Order: sequence, then structure tokens, then C-alpha cells
Amino acid sequence: MAQSLPDGRLFKTFGGAIALTLNNDRREQLLKDGLTMNRTVTVRPDASQLRVLVRDAPSGTTGSLIVPVDKLELQ
Repeated sequence: MAQSLPDGRLFKTFGGAIALTLNNDRREQLLKDGLTMNRTVTVRPDASQLRVLVRDAPSGTTGSLIVPVDKLELQ
């Protein structure tokens, strides 16, 4: 996860890996239903976007999401 400023600078918010060891039934369930991960992020007051990148290490497959900060429900 990273936060971007209007001038294009990025600030890393979170980075890490999650090791999953799954039996066949659990793997099939995750492929069908997906995986949910929750993370609390403190948004910088000068941030314009929150960027999320996910990578599957074995396959190298990546996905990303860019959320405008003004669309977030901040608490």
C-alpha cells in the first residue's frame, strides 16, 4: 500500500507478505469466494490517492487498485 500526493510523490504505508498453506478444499473455497484482508491505514492529510498492489509470488501475477482519498470513508 502506498499513498500518493498531488505532486506524484509516493509514501509506502504498508508492505508485507502473507504465507498461505491451504488444503485442497480451502483452496477451492478461496478461488470461488476470494480472500478478504483488512488493514487499518492512517491517511496522510496531504494524500490524494491510496494505492494497493497485490502480487502472487509463485505466479508473478499482480493486481492493483487506486482509490481517490476523497472517496474514502475516513474515521
